[in-house]
Amino acid sequence: MLNLMLNYIRSFINKSHHKKLLLNGNLKVGENSDIDGLKMEVKLVSKGALNIEIGSDCLIFGSFFVEKPTAKITVGNGTFLGGSSFIAADEIIIGDHVMFSWGCTTIDTNAHSLNNVQRQHDVMEWKKSIAMGKPGALKNWDDVESKKIIIKNNAWIGFNSILLKGITIGEGAVVAAGSVVTKDVDDFTLVGGNPAKFIKKL
Repeated sequence: MLNLMLNYIRSFINKSHHKKLLLNGNLKVGENSDIDGLKMEVKLVSKGALNIEIGSDCLIFGSFFVEKPTAKITVGNGTFLGGSSFIAADEIIIGDHVMFSWGCTTIDTNAHSLNNVQRQHDVMEWKKSIAMGKPGALKNWDDVESKKIIIKNNAWIGFNSILLKGITIGEGAVVAAGSVVTKDVDDFTLVGGNPAKFIKKL
């Protein structure tokens, strides 16, 4: 009974947040798409900036994190995203009829500088911005590398896979469960492993 009540409360909060993003122009959702199971966090919301665009006939669970006011996540038509996380500081483009299994992470940024001196202030800046009620407001992105990710139509991403910045997953490609994708995947190709490597043509 308690779990049922908690699920209802989470659903209500999600729907309220979705409505706010829709009214603000940050979210656009196509016909017959179900996003009730999707959590969205748009940091530094800029009114009228379309940060999340979802096509028609989609079923989407998991979490979208938009790290910068100019960042965007786009999902095509007829796509299924399992309980996975998508983190965009630049852009993530997901095509039509794509399938993401549960537990995947797609991130188009390093999130922090590779230089340890530049990283030293990240935690303090994060804590201060939370205290201000504006998480991420003090983040300095100047020394953080970010690059667009593209997942083309009909791709399938297996359980617990990780897709890193700057990659393109080809049309009809399959990423085996538990893979870490650091390079482009050709159309109609199966890859797997850490780092993901060619297994066979499909």
